[in-house]
Amino acid sequence: MATEYIKYVAIVEVKMDKNRVSEINSWNKEDDWGDNQFTPESHIASIIKDRVEDTGLPCKVKVYEHNMYERLNENAEDYLIRDAREEIENEILTQHCIGGNCED
Repeated sequence: MATEYIKYVAIVEVKMDKNRVSEINSWNKEDDWGDNQFTPESHIASIIKDRVEDTGLPCKVKVYEHNMYERLNENAEDYLIRDAREEIENEILTQHCIGGNCED
C-alpha cells in the first residue's frame, strides 16, 4: 500500500553575507557544457533539502535570488482562499447535481 502524504509549502527567506556568496561562487568550475555546477541558490537548496529529509520528510526545494517574501505570502493566502472556494463549489455541485439535475 502506497504511503499517503499531506503536503505543506514553506516560504522561507534566507539572507547570506556577500562575502559568503563570493566564496561559494569561487567554488564554481564550468563543466563540459559551460554550466556552473554550484551556486549560492543550489547551496541553500541543498542545505534545506538535506536537513528536512534527514528528519524523514521528503521535500522539493527551489531557491530564487529575489526579494519577494512578503509578496509570496500575500499570494499564498489568495491561493488558499481560491482553493477553498473551489472545494466548496465542487462539494455543493456533487451533492446537489445527482443524475445531472441540479437544484438551486
